[in-house]
Amino acid sequence: MLNDSAAPEAVDTGLACLVMLARFHNVAASAEQLAHEYAEDGRRFGKAELLLAARKLGL
Repeated sequence: MLNDSAAPEAVDTGLACLVMLARFHNVAASAEQLAHEYAEDGRRFGKAELLLAARKLGL
């Protein structure tokens, strides 16, 4: 049986895609570190955050 009390954790798809793109280009990237640096109060990444993080990674 499934445990209904355990809610699945929301995935920030923009951040996940940025990390995949970075890794494809052999750039070390951690979703947790980028979220810590650029996400405001646990919010999802918006356009500005994605652009800042991508620039930091050299993409």
